[in-house]
Amino acid sequence: MAFVAAAPLRLPASATSAVCGAPLRGVSAPTVALPRLPGAATIRMDVTTVVGDGEPLESALRRFKKDVNKSGHLFELRRRRYFETTAEKRLRKHTQAQRKARMARNMEARKIVT
Repeated sequence: MAFVAAAPLRLPASATSAVCGAPLRGVSAPTVALPRLPGAATIRMDVTTVVGDGEPLESALRRFKKDVNKSGHLFELRRRRYFETTAEKRLRKHTQAQRKARMARNMEARKIVT
């Protein structure tokens, strides 16, 4: 089974015209392909990064990676790589709830201090 993760990447007209000779409106590869299992839902996750004129591609790539991490693409792909039993799902949700509660307590403590 192959996993393909891609998201739209918007390039400025100047960058595409330098490469192709003609300006393109935007380049996109819009979906994350997950293995198709019977009864499995298709999930579409889009991340868009707009590259400004004269912006270095390195900084645009850095912003794109940050957006992909924020969107949860990689977490979802890793989670779906293998079958998750009910007990594992329960444990994962429990640890997520603990992490969320800890973050809420920390944010509340910061509000009190400030």
